[in-house]
Amino acid sequence: MGLFASLLDPQNHALNVFDVWLVLFPAREDKINQTWEVVRPHVQLIRNYRNDIACHANKSLRRQGETYLNHHKHLDEVVGVMQNVSQLAAQLMRDEATVFPSLRVETEPIMNRALAPLVRDFGPDQQPVVLKELKNYFFQDGPKAGGRE
Repeated sequence: MGLFASLLDPQNHALNVFDVWLVLFPAREDKINQTWEVVRPHVQLIRNYRNDIACHANKSLRRQGETYLNHHKHLDEVVGVMQNVSQLAAQLMRDEATVFPSLRVETEPIMNRALAPLVRDFGPDQQPVVLKELKNYFFQDGPKAGGRE
């Protein structure tokens, strides 16, 4: 919930993934804006949960309790918001290969450096296989994107 809140945070010092999506996927502007309109009324509730409980843990037990009860009271709505965002993200991920056809090639050196420490414990003949699987996890490869066919 804390990470989810950080994706939605519209403050200037935070990442609002909707702003990023509007720039990267202008053809999906209507769908992105529709989803944001569903999300927007719940952002403060989700941020409060992150701030008071999930990440920052407000020192006031009373405040934590109030936040928890308010969040719990609206849990079905929060779950619906999360599902809406997840569905939009999945749709945009499917578009990724056509919108950014050279993304994988351009980021290959960065990915190799970033993922190299994760594959060190594998044998030399397994390292390239595991590295490729990790990169496939982060990039969409057509119809097999997300592990589904």
